Amino acid sequence: MLDKELSKNEFLDPLPGGEKILIKNLENVQGDERDVILFSTTYGPDKKYGLSLNFGPLSQKKGERRLNVAVSRAREEMIVFSSMKPEEIQAERAKNMGASYLRDFLLFAKNGLNSLANRSQNEMGDEPTSIATFLKKDLEDLGYVVVENLGASTFKIDLAISAKNKPNEFVLGVIIDNSKNASLTCRDRHINEPFVLNRLRWNIHHLYSVEYLDHKEEVIKDIVNAFNRSQSGERLYEDVSTNKDPLFVKKVVDVSPNKKPYVRAEYVPERGPNAMNEVDMFAFFMETIGTEYPISLELLESRFRETFDLGRIGSVVRNKFTLALNNVKVNIECCGGHNFYYPRSVEMNSNRFWRATEEGDARRLVDISYIEIGNCAADLIANQGTMSLDDLCHEINLAFGYALLKKTNYDYVRNAIKWNCSRRNGLYMIGEDQVGIR
Repeated sequence: MLDKELSKNEFLDPLPGGEKILIKNLENVQGDERDVILFSTTYGPDKKYGLSLNFGPLSQKKGERRLNVAVSRAREEMIVFSSMKPEEIQAERAKNMGASYLRDFLLFAKNGLNSLANRSQNEMGDEPTSIATFLKKDLEDLGYVVVENLGASTFKIDLAISAKNKPNEFVLGVIIDNSKNASLTCRDRHINEPFVLNRLRWNIHHLYSVEYLDHKEEVIKDIVNAFNRSQSGERLYEDVSTNKDPLFVKKVVDVSPNKKPYVRAEYVPERGPNAMNEVDMFAFFMETIGTEYPISLELLESRFRETFDLGRIGSVVRNKFTLALNNVKVNIECCGGHNFYYPRSVEMNSNRFWRATEEGDARRLVDISYIEIGNCAADLIANQGTMSLDDLCHEINLAFGYALLKKTNYDYVRNAIKWNCSRRNGLYMIGEDQVGIR
């Protein structure tokens, strides 16, 4: 229906904001994000029986997890369409938690933060004295505007800091290891909360109470430095990384001994960029494959377009491209449906290097061979120990320089890890979900 309406009206943009419009259900929306999401419940009361508590996959065991994923897909705004009111959902009669989560979500969509405030006040209880109170006073003495316990739900940012001339524009948030954080899981503290806050464009600085108690002046200087960096427009994503070192411990150990910089080939056709001939094409392939191996066919095509100043590769040029490539004596490795090229003089199985992608480069995660992904996995596990397959996929994604891990890329990395296990680097599966190294 959407494609039909788009074809009728040439003024409708099929790629608003540069992204394709997607229509997905609760089961397969994971991994996708858009600036604005239109969320429809699709369920409602009927004339005869009223409102059923059967909400499809949401009513199944742990179905509330699907809702948690779905309602977090919007970067900027979510607009909810529903033909039922939250108070019509008698969640206490449901067998699973899905109906309760849906009711709470619709209540929040209807009433906004007010629906969270009452619950927050009832659940917070008496909070023990935190160093946040003393740190707030220290920062205020320096001229900063500081709000303690910012937030309407049970989760709060311990200190939200702004400049005196712009008190309503928070520049930096400080999270402290208080009793609230102690009740969370390690994954929630170090991965989930920082990830959500980073998506909401918060710059976060983490602080351990003992650091303030032992090195008060250094801690304050560190926060002021983070504030200044944030105010200048720098994103402090490293401050919320699981790899953040303690403030007063210096490490010199290289945790990625096999990581090396990605070097791009810079071939310039001798006869000019528009003179594309067999000699130049052959030289291009030899230079590019010899420098950037293993390189995927898709990335090789991208480099080819740049070198020879082509907007796209049509059928005539593609025939020339394929013929010239076939004349180059190289090895080909197929990974997940993608062909990778490397010189015949190179034995890839004996190589242990891997290369992070430079910001702005056209290299995608699926442009990285299984062997290179396996080398990265071996480095990570050698440093961090046995990991779950899911965590390893996300760590590899970050190590190669990508922020978000989409479903297709997740599947590709997962298959790459399984391919490497029992083949290379001593990687092996422990049961169905753990990866170790011998």
